[in-house]
Amino acid sequence: MYKMRILVAIPHFFRPDADGKYGSARRDPRPRIAALSQGIQALHSLFNTRQIAFQDQPQQGLQIQQVNQWTSCELNILLCTTGDRHLLSQLPVSRHLFQHIALDCPDRELGFYCQRVLGDRLSENYDYYCYLEDDLTIRDPLFFLKQQWFQSLLGEAAILQPHRFEWSNPWLNNSLAAGSLATGEVGECSDSSTSHLVSSTHPDVLGSNHPESHHSANYHKVYVDPDFESKTGQNPGFAHHFTERRVLVGQFLGQPIQFQRAGNPHAGCFFLTRSQMTLWASTVDFGQPSNQFIGPLESAASLHLMRYFRVYKPALSWANFLEIEHWGQYNSQDLLNNLHLVQFQPKVVSYAANNFPNG
Repeated sequence: MYKMRILVAIPHFFRPDADGKYGSARRDPRPRIAALSQGIQALHSLFNTRQIAFQDQPQQGLQIQQVNQWTSCELNILLCTTGDRHLLSQLPVSRHLFQHIALDCPDRELGFYCQRVLGDRLSENYDYYCYLEDDLTIRDPLFFLKQQWFQSLLGEAAILQPHRFEWSNPWLNNSLAAGSLATGEVGECSDSSTSHLVSSTHPDVLGSNHPESHHSANYHKVYVDPDFESKTGQNPGFAHHFTERRVLVGQFLGQPIQFQRAGNPHAGCFFLTRSQMTLWASTVDFGQPSNQFIGPLESAASLHLMRYFRVYKPALSWANFLEIEHWGQYNSQDLLNNLHLVQFQPKVVSYAANNFPNG
């Protein structure tokens, strides 16, 4: 059985400052240690080939059997740092679970140097070249099979990004049910508008319009990357700003599922096939620092996706088809606290029957 080969680069940085806008700059290192440790352990628990169970055999007693080989991969994790601004010495995970890549670069450019690290390994022929911010955790054992399925139908010009979510209570941080693999045809949906998570004008979603009802404790799970087109911007000439085939429909376990052009393609991560990585690495701006998309942190993860690929996400009614956990509650609480500042419009969708062609 062929094993997918997965290379993951994680830019890891920690230096407290007074602003503390990002988790890497807050005063208490413990959440960052927990987030990074959880992310590394989850990758190995889902995709490592060393997964076993015990089976009772007559006359032989308990025997060890390898399990989950159909989703296991050849996994290599590169933990990229700059200078001494990291927490590696405090991680409770074994150093055998990752390779430390010490880089010499400005703090704000670490993500772009990680891109170069991935590009330098194109000759090693990985199936997927991945980038994960150090506070993200994959929970779905079928994550890469879903990526493979999507691209087998849509071709290398399209990318499927996960939705980021946060648990609203710390005790929920370590539990998440995984999804399953979808199979079927993909077609086009004629409407190009976007759907939204919650709205102060929709009490059936919020439960109440009372301000306290917007506190994150009232929700078990919050998706934290709204389609803020006004903030992500329209860039003429970017492959992502296409106007046709903006909403697609497929089949998942016999049920319809939608994918839509991502108004906000950011998820703090990317997952590129070798062909996609080769295409991007051949461009003049590969690995070049920029703050064109919101800031340098967001640009390192997402700017090139918009420039060279059509970026889709699952429509929000199927958000957990492909999702990734963001540590803590900072983003979800910030969104809920400022909900009154945001105006959303409901989505109306109509379907077209023709199939979506490759490319």
